[in-house]
Amino acid sequence: MDPVGAPSSSGIIALVRSHLEAGWEKHIHSAATYRAFNDRRGRMALERHGCDSGLLRSSLVVPFDESILLWHMATDLCFYGYHHHGDAPAPGAACAAAWCTASASRLRQKAARCREMSNYMAHLLCENPQMLMVGARWHLFKDAYEDLCETLGKETSTPKDEKELAQRVIAKVELPQPVGPEGEGGGGFVRDARALAEALLALGDDGMWEVIEGVWVEMLCFSGGRCRGYLHAKALGTGGEFLNYVWLLMSYMGMETLAERMQRAELPSAGGDAGAAPRIPGELHAGGAPTTTDEIVIMEGEV
Repeated sequence: MDPVGAPSSSGIIALVRSHLEAGWEKHIHSAATYRAFNDRRGRMALERHGCDSGLLRSSLVVPFDESILLWHMATDLCFYGYHHHGDAPAPGAACAAAWCTASASRLRQKAARCREMSNYMAHLLCENPQMLMVGARWHLFKDAYEDLCETLGKETSTPKDEKELAQRVIAKVELPQPVGPEGEGGGGFVRDARALAEALLALGDDGMWEVIEGVWVEMLCFSGGRCRGYLHAKALGTGGEFLNYVWLLMSYMGMETLAERMQRAELPSAGGDAGAAPRIPGELHAGGAPTTTDEIVIMEGEV
């Protein structure tokens, strides 16, 4: 991922900010809904597009590190195998109609942004799993690699690039069988990722990349809010991780970080939405109304 300040990073930060603003404006109405919003890690995007069911839903209720790996592989399959826009025209060459339309340009940009988020989260899982989330298992990459080698078997030639590898996976990997009541069926990481890519493809180009983008933004925020503060400080002392900026933005906009999560008070038992509604950060100090112990009060301070 490019350094913070480069177009890709600033674009992803803009997506995160829009997601957090939408949370305050549309989803957070009480202490319970505040907590529910901060606990989301992809299903809000599915609900928004009416596809919170089947394989798409089940891929997000497995352990978080498994979800990261499944969606990383599925994103690459969608990007390289199912929905590759071809090579860009050479500088000065006539532009093909498919490349000149505003719609195609928007899709290419969204697909590239999705893959950048996917690669970054996979980087955290492999190289810095303790920042991704407590208990993240980096060895899942080894398991997925062994699964891929077993599935593809002996190849006569090595794939020349990621696109060719993705197309070989699509061509050779059979879809997993539904898991039966006795646990039979199912598939490994590679088969499950291919099935997930098939389910995403069924949404159409626009819907597919909208869902993938929304899921990765939620996962990025979920990870940023659950990374321990001293790990953020440690990373900042050695040059910084992109996740640091997500965490700082979340904290500044009043979202729940791990410190606040560990200090949670138990909500009253009278209904799922018990407790006073939290206030939007811009309204925190307006009016001078007294607060109660059930309100979530976010104190603004210097970051």
